[in-house]
Amino acid sequence: SRASANANLTANLPLELDFQMRQSVIALEAVVVTGAGAAVEKKQLGNTVATLDMSNLESAPVQNFSEALAAREPSVNISSGGGIAGAGATIRIRGSSSLSMSNEPVVYVDGVRIDNGAGFGASAATSSRLDDISPESIDHIEILKGAAAATLYGSEASAGVIQIFTKRGNSGAPRFSFRIEQGISNYPDVYKANAGFARTQGQADTINAVNQYTPGWTDVAQWEVFERTYEKDLFETGRQQTYSASVTGGGETVNYFVSGRFNRDDGPLGQQQLGSTRDISRMIQGTANITVFPRERLSFRLGTLYSDAMNSSPSNGNNIYGVYSLAMFGKPELAYCEDIDGDGIMDVANEVLGATTPVCAGPGNTTGNAAFMTVREAFQQERQEDFEHFNGNLTASYQAADRFNIEATFGVDVTNGRQFVFRQFQNNVDNFTENSTDGERTIRNRHHREITVDIKGIWDERFGVFSSQMTGGVQGFISTNSTNNAYGDQFPGPGLETVGAAAELDAGENWLQVVNTGAFVQEQVGFNDYVYLTLGARWDKNSAFGKNTGGAFYPKISMSIIPSDMPGWNSSLLSSFRIRGALGKSGLQPGAFDKFTTYQAGTTMQGSGLRPDNLGNQDLGPEKSVEIEAGAELGFFDNIMGIEATYWRRTTTDALVDMQFPLSGGFRNFQLINIGELRGQGTEIKFDWNMMESQNLSVTMFAAASYIKEEIRSMGTAPPIKLGG
Repeated sequence: SRASANANLTANLPLELDFQMRQSVIALEAVVVTGAGAAVEKKQLGNTVATLDMSNLESAPVQNFSEALAAREPSVNISSGGGIAGAGATIRIRGSSSLSMSNEPVVYVDGVRIDNGAGFGASAATSSRLDDISPESIDHIEILKGAAAATLYGSEASAGVIQIFTKRGNSGAPRFSFRIEQGISNYPDVYKANAGFARTQGQADTINAVNQYTPGWTDVAQWEVFERTYEKDLFETGRQQTYSASVTGGGETVNYFVSGRFNRDDGPLGQQQLGSTRDISRMIQGTANITVFPRERLSFRLGTLYSDAMNSSPSNGNNIYGVYSLAMFGKPELAYCEDIDGDGIMDVANEVLGATTPVCAGPGNTTGNAAFMTVREAFQQERQEDFEHFNGNLTASYQAADRFNIEATFGVDVTNGRQFVFRQFQNNVDNFTENSTDGERTIRNRHHREITVDIKGIWDERFGVFSSQMTGGVQGFISTNSTNNAYGDQFPGPGLETVGAAAELDAGENWLQVVNTGAFVQEQVGFNDYVYLTLGARWDKNSAFGKNTGGAFYPKISMSIIPSDMPGWNSSLLSSFRIRGALGKSGLQPGAFDKFTTYQAGTTMQGSGLRPDNLGNQDLGPEKSVEIEAGAELGFFDNIMGIEATYWRRTTTDALVDMQFPLSGGFRNFQLINIGELRGQGTEIKFDWNMMESQNLSVTMFAAASYIKEEIRSMGTAPPIKLGG
């Protein structure tokens, strides 16, 4: 907001003026970088750039990056990974732009691309590498929603771009900050009770004997329906704890910011006396940023990020051996305990899990599972993943002339991960399951590396009522991902439970590398600081393209008009008003080896050999998404209240579709080919209201809504997609 006052100055006497500034909910003057190539005011761009200021979330119960984004922007959807400790989330911006490739947005930290993949996880409990970033080290986040905004990011950006800016140092004496958070977690009451009934009097007698020690139990008769809460009985109240500290300061030549954070979450899964399964996550995070001004017009910024994470989770999700799914499918009328001492009476323990789940003194099936394994046998499986994540970036900025600046960024992002899944020897503690009863062990290792090089020049000029900003540069990315795994089944006995000790062994390894280079140029012309026209384009070359494809060209055009900045505008009702529109193109490249004809190794009685794998396609190219968007921002009553609305429409051509080619060629696997067409459209509305603001209290309200419609317009000659198994 703006404020002014008249003052009378007296020579040699100090003058003090006090202002109380009211927060503006329409921040058109906010400076953004993502998608613009250089720092510009938000009002100059015709496309959507959402900005999330983390200072507004300092008192919010935000534990990780995913929670910081949740429900903050329309069309930015965060899908939780199941609610247990360490579970990450998937991010979708304006729906899905691809059938076959990843729909996750590209993510940068201080200009360097980072690993945005998932961990090994366990179905719905997969962790997210984005959560390795401490939310308390983030200054703000900028989000590009779709191809019209992400043109300058080329062949990997049609699903959107998220850029994270970490905090930087401030001049002055060292300022320390300490923070302690404690929290609890409870699983929502979403599961129905398990119901059953006895079909015979003998079955009714068994049911009554198994449940005899359950509080409040009343014997049931034949055909009488009763209920058990197996799913709810597995949960408890989890505990979260976070400890963090930071220091910032500096002088004329050096500024610094350093922070550290420890987080531990013992999730809501309980009843750990059943077995070794846990839902615990632990993370140590550190961030350091140093800015150096060695001479006039020259600066260097060095940033580092490091995290060490451990995540232990149960088997869950769509898994027939999952803890939750087995409890969900339990049939209480089939519950029993074995007769250990042979006296003809089931051996039932005098205790209950949770509210209604009985316990056997020995082997048994108190949840009445009809197949696969019992819940207690599912608790015998250990699953743990460990990750180390490092990001380092160096940015040099040189003011070569009064209106010409050169900026170069180099960075590397490295993730090392390890997972093991283990079932002990004779894990069939209820004598029920027949799956890997002599134990099994799986070990997976993953190494991921992202290298980023970005060099650009920015020239600002003014010609009377016209302003000009030209940006041009080159970018290069090298993404390398390598994995190896080993599996062993059937241990000889307890204590000899390594992969190498198993009777059946299997191993595998995988290595992928994608190299992307691009050059971009953008020109923005302004008229009287209230009309802006932007033209830009990027040319891309990617190692995943077929040799017959060549490069890819992505153009953009946008316009922004701010009537409220015109001379003479003075409306107390409509204090800010902007209309905007953009048209842009972006892409999504195929996988690293999809273009090659490949073969798999095979083993026969006559020895090893080869069999056809991927048919290959040297015409393979990127999917191309063209998006148009139009929108407006309106601020009312000196920007106390604001509304932002956007309409967008996207068409994806050359969509990568799996197609079956004639089997007579020997290649049975599906082959990716650019033959599909997808369309999507949507509307986004955001409302903000600064309801009250005083020196010690402020009350704000915001609401966001989006509508998305998507359809597959064509799959070329490929068959329809089969859904539902």
